[in-house]
Amino acid sequence: MNKLLAKASPEALFILGLFTLPAFLFQEKLPYRLMDGLFFLILALYSGKRILPLPAMVLLASVTAAALLVPSGKVLISVFGFPITLGALKMGFSRGILLLGLFYLSKFTVVQGLVLPGKTGNGLAKVFFYFERFSEHYSQVSIRDLPGSLDTLLLKVSETSSDDENMAQAKREGRIPLILPLLISITCWIFLLL
Repeated sequence: MNKLLAKASPEALFILGLFTLPAFLFQEKLPYRLMDGLFFLILALYSGKRILPLPAMVLLASVTAAALLVPSGKVLISVFGFPITLGALKMGFSRGILLLGLFYLSKFTVVQGLVLPGKTGNGLAKVFFYFERFSEHYSQVSIRDLPGSLDTLLLKVSETSSDDENMAQAKREGRIPLILPLLISITCWIFLLL
């Protein structure tokens, strides 16, 4: 039981994420997909990731609006002769939740310190490391001074090293108790089988 309450290693989180992925991808029932997505959001927030609600809402609205271009099912209303259908709304909302859920799932399962075997694994670890650093500082990019702010961002990111010592330390620190993603993974599979 102590191992389940201990903080999960990056590798354990990654493996649990891979195990959970098919259950989420193949979930066709909208309420269960929505609950899975909310579970992933909660875990991402619990693991300390910063989640901005506005981009998530814009993505969800955009995907739903794009699905409305292909009407299917019962017509709810007609706006300027364009039918808004129940089937298209459900399909668009479900696809938007799928995209957001995948994003949140990756937020807590692909973390700094993930070590995959081989040269490819080493390269991926560096990509994840630098992506994490860019994500931490991207809000400092200004449209008014795009070249200058990008230069500052690149300097900040390049000052942090991705050497093996930092990777090993991040690996030892872990992220969240192993029991949480394990329970959510099992719940996703149960939802799929219902």
